[in-house]
Amino acid sequence: GQALDQDARLDHVYKYVLQRVVKLQVAGAKAELAGAKSPAVTVDAKDVFPPSVPQGLAVVADAEAGAMDLSWEPSPEADTAGYIVYRRESGGAWQRVSPGGKLATGLVKVPAWNDRTAQPGVRYEYAVSAVDRDGNESARSASVVEELPRQP
Repeated sequence: GQALDQDARLDHVYKYVLQRVVKLQVAGAKAELAGAKSPAVTVDAKDVFPPSVPQGLAVVADAEAGAMDLSWEPSPEADTAGYIVYRRESGGAWQRVSPGGKLATGLVKVPAWNDRTAQPGVRYEYAVSAVDRDGNESARSASVVEELPRQP
């Protein structure tokens, strides 16, 4: 046989004990015979699943402010803690440019961010990932490319 706990939720610890019960009906009388209980099994239903990949990333160069303005669609998962913004220059390695750490205090809380470290005349490629409350990080979004114009 098998058993399925349809009420189990992630981020909870459960303890299960199984017991086989045989239901009998003899000469119109009903009876239940219970077997021995199994040893207890503890299950830590930890969330190891990352949020979905952020969608709709867009970047606009703001020459007057000397920054790149990024925005994307909010994550649909209720347990999303925030976002991480990545940047790279022309085929270089991706680097995190938003606040550091995967803890909730080191994440971008809203689906928008302003990159004030962008340098004029440099083409940047940006991508964003989502992080949930358990620290699971999604894959990066589709990337976008933009260049901050030089001031005349």
